[in-house]
Amino acid sequence: DYGKLLFAFEAGEGEGVDSQLKTFGSVNADATGSDSTVSLVEGWYEQYAGPVVLRFGKIDPTGLIDTNEYANDETSQFLGGIFRNNPVTAFPDNGAGIRLAAVPDDLFEIESLVMDGDGGWDQLMDDAFYALQVNVKPGLLGRSGNYRFYGWGSNRDHTQWNNDQRTKEKNYGFGMSFDQAVSDDLGIFFRYGWQNPKVYLNDEDFSLEQSYSLGM
Repeated sequence: DYGKLLFAFEAGEGEGVDSQLKTFGSVNADATGSDSTVSLVEGWYEQYAGPVVLRFGKIDPTGLIDTNEYANDETSQFLGGIFRNNPVTAFPDNGAGIRLAAVPDDLFEIESLVMDGDGGWDQLMDDAFYALQVNVKPGLLGRSGNYRFYGWGSNRDHTQWNNDQRTKEKNYGFGMSFDQAVSDDLGIFFRYGWQNPKVYLNDEDFSLEQSYSLGM
């Protein structure tokens, strides 16, 4: 009654068209890039204690931070990655992490997340990704809506744009993700994100400072 254990597996083959294109957001966010193998994409345990929720294991950060009712699923909503999550938020690959959340009432939620930043399983948390998110649910128009605000940091090594000798810089940013039901058949959404424009991730050759998306 007070816990949940989840294992999620995925199989696929091919990188899709993304490797042939120069884009800031993936065209096919569901392309696996794998070689016909079955992989464990999530494996975690979650424990409930009143309004507090604790999750630990192999976690998908995009299902916890920057989520959205209408634009957060590449299999049933938008195939393009830019509409699944904000491309300027430095989400790591699914990996070891801990999530602690509290839901004190129907109008307010808060959650924190700490994960291994490079998705690897060696030297866990050396390059940690961490985030804090607040979700306000005011019930506008008498209908469901979520107004999420979050900040994040990444300890992975970044290089400073104007000084390529500084290769151990960290990164940080913030974002918001809104969704609001307008009627039984219509909902609207909006996303905005910003990250430190002075650095870029090592082994990359570009970096976006801001991104936004909206739709209905």
